[in-house]
Amino acid sequence: EHMQFSADGDGHFFAYKEQELVALFSRSGLNNITSQVLETPFLSGHLKVRYLHRFLPYAVLNFFDRLLLSTPFLRRYVSHQLIVSGIR
Repeated sequence: EHMQFSADGDGHFFAYKEQELVALFSRSGLNNITSQVLETPFLSGHLKVRYLHRFLPYAVLNFFDRLLLSTPFLRRYVSHQLIVSGIR
């Protein structure tokens, strides 16, 4: 929360946890709730990885992005995007 409106938070950092959003969706009466994490620093450029974008082709950055997202333990900690959806 302390980073929510800081320079590193880009003014739009909201620290929701997946479990919080899934519970909120459930309480709202939504069904078929799914969640997905996307985009690691390799593609987003966060954590100073953006400096590698000049030197590495997109295919290499995408490879490392997919590799991190395929690791069950790490993907929740390194991803920058969380999508939670449900059906009413």
